[in-house]
Amino acid sequence: HTLAAQYPSRPSARQKRDVVNLIHVLTRLYPCGVCAEHFQEIVKVHPPQVGSREALSRWMCDVHNVVNRSLDKPVFNCAIVSSRWKGLDGDGSCGDETGCRLRTY
Repeated sequence: HTLAAQYPSRPSARQKRDVVNLIHVLTRLYPCGVCAEHFQEIVKVHPPQVGSREALSRWMCDVHNVVNRSLDKPVFNCAIVSSRWKGLDGDGSCGDETGCRLRTY
């Protein structure tokens, strides 16, 4: 979720490709083998949405809720995902005076 919160609002083609690749790598490297297989199935049915920060954040939340439902855990309200996982101070470009410090919560 933190990765999605840092993702650009208008990602480049390379950034889109990179995040899709990262998600696919995570489906193979997830520490729990059964969980990794389940994540692979989820990603196959629900391909990553990488067109914007909002799209990726929503996709992450929706996919997390697929897992929560399968584990009989409460689902998270994805309408408030941006207030739960915030981006960097400033505009996220790392060129502002904050020096890209993560926010403290």
